[in-house]
Amino acid sequence: MSNPVLYQINTRVWRKRFGANTQLLDVPQTYWQQLAHLGVDFVWLMGVWQTGPNVHRYALAPELLGGYTKALPDWQPQDVIGSPYAIDAYELHSDLGKKGDLLQLKARLHAVGLRLILDFVPNHFHAETRWLRERPDVFLEADEAWLARDASTYYRPPTLPGRVFAHGKDPYFTAWQDTLQVNYAAPAAQEFMQSQLLQIAGYCDGVRCDMAMLLLPKVIRQTWGSVLGAEQQQIADFWPNTIQTVKQQYPGFQLLAEVYWDLEWELQQQGFDYTYDKRLLDRLHEGQVQPIREHLWADATFQQRSARFLENHDEDRFLATQHEARTKAAAMITYTTPGLRFFYQGQWEGRAKRLPVQLGREPQEQTAANENYAVTNAMANLPQL
Repeated sequence: MSNPVLYQINTRVWRKRFGANTQLLDVPQTYWQQLAHLGVDFVWLMGVWQTGPNVHRYALAPELLGGYTKALPDWQPQDVIGSPYAIDAYELHSDLGKKGDLLQLKARLHAVGLRLILDFVPNHFHAETRWLRERPDVFLEADEAWLARDASTYYRPPTLPGRVFAHGKDPYFTAWQDTLQVNYAAPAAQEFMQSQLLQIAGYCDGVRCDMAMLLLPKVIRQTWGSVLGAEQQQIADFWPNTIQTVKQQYPGFQLLAEVYWDLEWELQQQGFDYTYDKRLLDRLHEGQVQPIREHLWADATFQQRSARFLENHDEDRFLATQHEARTKAAAMITYTTPGLRFFYQGQWEGRAKRLPVQLGREPQEQTAANENYAVTNAMANLPQL
């Protein structure tokens, strides 16, 4: 498939457009037909997995509240649903349906020519995931000295009193307090996570892999080397063998990597079909022509396997930071360049507010004034998308 189109949906928020208690199989088939008619190939339903216990409490951390107010000035505690990336287990969230519904949904999408993409969050689970009790060997355990040194990175899970584990993190930011770090230095952890991905692959046609570069051995050593110690420094690569195993069992399965730090080519070499092209987005924001031109001189294979986007759930809406002329120019460059063309829910209507993933209600926006930014008039006239 040449230059396919991916459309990302913030599932737990979007579903309410069809009714407050809408589940996945309640969405009318005409909706999926509309997406197919608009040229979409892949639908990424973000946030369908069961989140962990107390996820709402974690999401009410003081450092997050300012972002809620900026996006949704009238937010209330009941609007906070917790991060979809604090996963308890890879089971369909109880708010979205029951066991077996994902397979039925996949069949409905296939009937109109769409393919289903779901999340795989390999770096961590929820801080109180059920797997901690059943498989503590999968997670990064530390001693009391580390907790005393750094109480924001290490914690005592309430489900395993007296033991200390690490929250998930990347090397450049503080740890995510609602998560539990997987220990990729342990062969048992790698086997377990491969089995999780194989399980997910049975439900869908591909996955978007959250923060995929965190699993590279050099990044693991950078982040956790001092905790792991010398005896655990020989860390096996997770992605090449895992991707090969998944594709052998599910031919045609697609993997999209969220990746930064100029590690895109490395992950493509490890087997990913597509990798985020955040570098292009950054250069479009900067607005300097020469760096953009030089970026697009990259190897043709690299270009074809890059995911081009202006927005997603982690990025500010392009309209919030740029004027009309630059927005149009950026869209032209992004979506006429070879690769995976990646759009986010609300982008076609010209929404200007980025909603934190912990919130379950979106702001009301007057998008009619922004219709000039829509990809086509047809897309602009489908606000329910």
